[in-house]
Amino acid sequence: MRKISLLILYFLCSALYSIASDGPIQPGSFLTLDRCIEIALKNHPNIMAAKSTIEANQNLIGVFLFLLAAGPIGFQYAAEITFPTPEGTSNGLIQLFGQAAVVFVYIMDALKTSDGSFTVSLLLAVGLLIVSAAIITQLHDPHVGERAAP
Repeated sequence: MRKISLLILYFLCSALYSIASDGPIQPGSFLTLDRCIEIALKNHPNIMAAKSTIEANQNLIGVFLFLLAAGPIGFQYAAEITFPTPEGTSNGLIQLFGQAAVVFVYIMDALKTSDGSFTVSLLLAVGLLIVSAAIITQLHDPHVGERAAP
């Protein structure tokens, strides 16, 4: 246990050292006007926010191209595995539970600590995942061995 603690301490110290040494201005370095402008452009909050917005929009393109394209396939698969149930019911339930994710985001925001940490809400999510897994393992298919309709 002591070796693991020392290893963790080593990694934390090396990470802190690398963060401290990668700062924009090194001790003993000379600053020219070009270097000052480069540092200012790199660290200006508005420019950083604009870069984040561009990255978010690029990620949305990926979601629209790849994730949403898989939606109809997922709906069809859900309709097939819930065969006696009408397709509209299974698809409607999938949509409903997808919208419940918005409620969970609001709950996460409400459980956020004063320093902005989401630890409590993430632990809640892990707990709910474990409870869901326990419930799913207790479910039994009543139609095991029956043939599905063509």
